[in-house]
Amino acid sequence: MRIPAALAAVVAGYLSMQLLIFSAGWLARVPAPDGWFAFFGPGRQDMAAGLLSSVAFALPQLLLAVVLGWAATRLFAVDGRRHAPGLVLGVLLPLLIPAVSTALDAPGGGFGASMARQLGAYVPPSAWLIPAGPWSALLGLAIGFGWLRRAAPRPR
Repeated sequence: MRIPAALAAVVAGYLSMQLLIFSAGWLARVPAPDGWFAFFGPGRQDMAAGLLSSVAFALPQLLLAVVLGWAATRLFAVDGRRHAPGLVLGVLLPLLIPAVSTALDAPGGGFGASMARQLGAYVPPSAWLIPAGPWSALLGLAIGFGWLRRAAPRPR
């Protein structure tokens, strides 16, 4: 039984993002080297955290996302350029489902205010911490889904 290409695109995006979220938990456990923050001094803690997160978190997430995006398009025989809306929907579902479910359970403040707080969690407090967010994973998936998938889907 063949699944429609649009559904396969959503599933490929969803599974890729779920694996990235799982791997983010492992990468977030990487400890800072001894003396890392002391080396940068007390006034540059954001810069030290940003550089550490770029090397220990964002770069591995980016590379893993490229590989996952490429593998998902090959496994599900989806063309990244033709089925981009389905892939984007699949990638955004694991990020939006917890935000929406938390906002729906919001006491008193209402859905709008709670949803704004949930989505605001994706905005870093400092420009140095931008790589620590989901941005490197999303960029890697875009590369894996689109740029590395030049040929038409392979026949099954």
